Amino acid sequence: MAYVHLHVHSEYSLLQSTAAIPALVRNAAEKGFTALALTDKNAMYGTVQFYEQCLASGIKPILGVELTVVPAYAEKDREYTLILLAKSYKGYKNLLALTTAANFHDDDKKIEITYEELYPKLEEVIVLTPFMTGEIQQLAEDGDEENAEKLTGLLQKYAGSENVFIEIQNHWQKKERERMLAIHKWILSSGVPPVATNRVEMLEKNQTEAFQTLKAIRKGTSLHELSDAPEDSETYLKTADEMASLFPSWPQAVAETAAIAKECSVELPLGTKVLPSYPVPSSQTAEEYLRACCIKGVHQKYADPGADVWERLDHELSIISDMDYDDYFLIVHDFMRYAHNNRILTGPGRGSAAGSLVAFVLDITQVDPLKYDLLFERFLNPERVSMPDIDIDFSDRSRESVINYVAEKYGRDRVAQIVTFGTLAAKAALRDAARALGTDPRLTDEAAKQIPSRANIRLRDAVKEVPALQRQISQYSELQTLFRVAEEIEGLPRHTSVHAAGIVISEHPLSETVPLEKGHGELALTQYPMGDLEKLGLLKMDFLGLRNLSLIERIIELISEDRGESLSTADIPLDNSAMFHMFGRGDTNGIFQLESQGMKSVLKRLKPSSFEDIVAVNALYRPGPMEQIPVFINRKNGAESVSYPHPDLEPILKRTYGVMIYQEQIMQIASLMAGFSLAEADVLRRAVSKKKHDELERVRYNFIRGALSNGYSEDEAAKVYDLIERFADYGFNRSHAVAYSMISCQLGYLKAVYTVEFLTALMEQTMHHEEKLSDYIYEAKSRGIAVKPPSVNTSGAGFHVENGAVRVGLSVIKHLGAQTVRAVLRARKEEEFSSLFDLCARIPKRLLPKRSAEALIFAGALDEFGQDRSVLLASLDDALEYGERMNDGETSLFAVEDHQPSYTDAEEIPFIDRLTYEKETLGFYVSGHPLEEASALLASYKRETLNAIMSRPAEGKTVRAAGIIEDIRTIRTKKNQQMAFLHLVDESGDAEVTVFPRAYEQYSLKLKKGERLFIEAAMQHHDEAWKLVLHKAVAIDELLQKEKEKQQPVLYLNITAYCEKKGTLHEVKTWLQDTPGEIPVVLHYESAGKTVKLSEMWNIKAEERLLAKLEALLGKKNVFLRDARV
Repeated sequence: MAYVHLHVHSEYSLLQSTAAIPALVRNAAEKGFTALALTDKNAMYGTVQFYEQCLASGIKPILGVELTVVPAYAEKDREYTLILLAKSYKGYKNLLALTTAANFHDDDKKIEITYEELYPKLEEVIVLTPFMTGEIQQLAEDGDEENAEKLTGLLQKYAGSENVFIEIQNHWQKKERERMLAIHKWILSSGVPPVATNRVEMLEKNQTEAFQTLKAIRKGTSLHELSDAPEDSETYLKTADEMASLFPSWPQAVAETAAIAKECSVELPLGTKVLPSYPVPSSQTAEEYLRACCIKGVHQKYADPGADVWERLDHELSIISDMDYDDYFLIVHDFMRYAHNNRILTGPGRGSAAGSLVAFVLDITQVDPLKYDLLFERFLNPERVSMPDIDIDFSDRSRESVINYVAEKYGRDRVAQIVTFGTLAAKAALRDAARALGTDPRLTDEAAKQIPSRANIRLRDAVKEVPALQRQISQYSELQTLFRVAEEIEGLPRHTSVHAAGIVISEHPLSETVPLEKGHGELALTQYPMGDLEKLGLLKMDFLGLRNLSLIERIIELISEDRGESLSTADIPLDNSAMFHMFGRGDTNGIFQLESQGMKSVLKRLKPSSFEDIVAVNALYRPGPMEQIPVFINRKNGAESVSYPHPDLEPILKRTYGVMIYQEQIMQIASLMAGFSLAEADVLRRAVSKKKHDELERVRYNFIRGALSNGYSEDEAAKVYDLIERFADYGFNRSHAVAYSMISCQLGYLKAVYTVEFLTALMEQTMHHEEKLSDYIYEAKSRGIAVKPPSVNTSGAGFHVENGAVRVGLSVIKHLGAQTVRAVLRARKEEEFSSLFDLCARIPKRLLPKRSAEALIFAGALDEFGQDRSVLLASLDDALEYGERMNDGETSLFAVEDHQPSYTDAEEIPFIDRLTYEKETLGFYVSGHPLEEASALLASYKRETLNAIMSRPAEGKTVRAAGIIEDIRTIRTKKNQQMAFLHLVDESGDAEVTVFPRAYEQYSLKLKKGERLFIEAAMQHHDEAWKLVLHKAVAIDELLQKEKEKQQPVLYLNITAYCEKKGTLHEVKTWLQDTPGEIPVVLHYESAGKTVKLSEMWNIKAEERLLAKLEALLGKKNVFLRDARV
């Protein structure tokens, strides 16, 4: 008997099904199904993917959704749903509208729809009222047949009586049997046809444990606490025979599924374009208006535009018009104009769009494609029809403003953000499954830590790669269960998220094309992911917030504030010699694309001298093309002669010293040698990069044939083509390299010329990234730029420049909220704070509780009051009480009591403790560093900073370093020996230090968190990072103590045998006791030949009276006051 599953939940019923769509469709095909429905819960995320997968597998897709409905008559203490299936494209559009309405229900916490919203959208929709969650079945079971019939009648009225069905199910549950007994007669008498379904939430019965684990994860509970575990084993994709055997008394209900499937036929309009129209002036077409805007832009960009400009413009506009993308360019031009008019910084360009002259003259990009020899066909190719893709970088401080402008311009119902899905990645799947299964947390943690931290790693691959993990799993049966279950749920979507940059714009209300849900902020969120939206022909644009543009924006603001200079990115030269010298030193911290250690090393060897050098190195510094870097550097610096694959290619390859770097060079070579048009050359470039054998043979033949017709020999053509084929693996988009190198050089110029402002803005941007911030503070200090602690009287919320120094902002202080910062800044406008008491009196306690006030003290923000931080802390309770009294408006009996209290004396906080509190409060040291007091001593031992060590790595190199142990992790080896991993931090940076068992045994007592340590170690490259392997270690406090002892005078007393016999020692003891001090005493007993250093309780003060008496008692030659021996 033919059967079709009509109640199917896929992975996109988030955490309610293990059935991933590709596996679901494949499984259905294997079981002989010719049609299949998808009815995910309150969402249609997987509809397009399901539709395509079904068509590819020869299965008829039935598109549906299961929506929660607000009950009309039944009690509202439980959830009711309806299954809706689209009969036609119109029915499908109604499902889109209904799903959207449910997700925008008035109650923010619920996704549901009312019958009043439902009824108008039931045309061409089949309605199944679910067996266990249908309101009609509930009413019938409760004996309320009148309302059951009434509700059935309303559904039939709006959907059509032939389109309403009563679902029946049999999962061998007691509650199902009870319901069937209660409503059996009503079903037969109602005249509404029953339809037999099985709730599908997994593919096979043996996936029950994985499915139950998923449910437990969703509910935040454990497997043994689930109450509905028994029924889950039946919710799999059963065969037609299995379904028929479940309903022997209801054969027509089983057959009805095929009849319903026959009625459903939806064809999605994939591959069409639904581009919005730009509102052009009424007298012009979009094509005419775009041309007019471009002509105006040409005259603004070029003082005397030549024929090459006009020819290129005509060429590009012709292709744009032929491909019907005039409106697209006008839309982008419009919101870019908004950004520029509102002084929002935009990037120079991104990707291949920088190769367009139209984009340049419309101010969409800032890259002149003629000046930099960029190709339009790399961006838009009539031979390769695809949607244009102009990704725009904005300052991330202003991105939302541009998005809101677009939403207002085209309508908020036509603009939306794009959904993405957070998935159960390998480690997350393992840990979540372990919590649900109740696996031993210690075992789970040990196993999870062995999984490589690599993007897209799968559990199965991790187990194959890590032998220790294999051994661990084989030892513990619960780990075997855990990994088996975790592998089954791995990769399933866990929650929705918002695409970081994507925005979709439509000609018509989006809910006519795609289901929507509430997004972040005022914009809706599409339920279809980006790839599906593009298949439906919707216009997707990426509005990217680029941190580096915000950095440039802030630097320019600081320059204006500090120097009164007005600067824009257009004023910044790309060929500044000071900048290139700085790059050549590897001085590129904070410089976009150039700040990694590897890139710094390349720049030091390259010694760049032109913008083109930076473009080339940005293109080369990637896996693959890196192998060409030594050749490029040697040729640039004259250490190797420049050669070309063929003399005719010199004009194309000259700027890269004969090294093929850019994809555009492939296109130019194909055009020059084989006579290809640039559009055909782009097709060749793509074909070669895809490495499809048949395609390769075809393009090779065409290239050589074209080259022969242009007068080249077959050997010459084959040699160049082979070079192209090899190069295609790593060729980079030159348009993108030029655009992003502009940002690199803009930041480079600002750092070289406006160093203080650059570092100030950089610190502000990384204020919550403690490690990076510490690096930048160290860099500032090493350049002689002071970094001042926060101040309640001079700091702003962020960092700013103050008399050539960097002043730390108040916002960086922990436990100090934004409201408190605003209150401080507001109060300070009237008058500076004069004391701790004045501060507490002017800032209400609700905004300045004790913890916040302590944070200000520890951070040094109140140092200007002229009191030690210990005094401020001791006086804080009095100050807060005084502030409360003043804020409450109380008047005292005696006016003198209203005067500010006096500060409470307290012992000064030791230097190290003060810095520790400062670090805890700010996340970094600013008024000093714990290694500061030992810096000269450490230098005498040839200690290097960690930054210096890591900038010159070499395998096995012995180094000496010092730092604070910020973190320590100990483990046991296979031989059950203890070893450790240290996170060592100094004033310049940090390093990971490995302590193997032998070293750990020797130095373990010194390896404590917070300990200041001086080490000798060897460099080792491991897990793609440089680390240190400990050889020797000594506590810096020990070194300081020894040094102190060296510098301290010592009193030596020689005790002769005569004095011992005479009993003089008793009198010596009395004099030593009566003159306590700091100088240690050493006794040498002549008779025994023994020397003894007395304990600290015998330390003396070197008074002349004492020394004279000792000389009288022991003899002048037996009393020595001198420095200790080294």
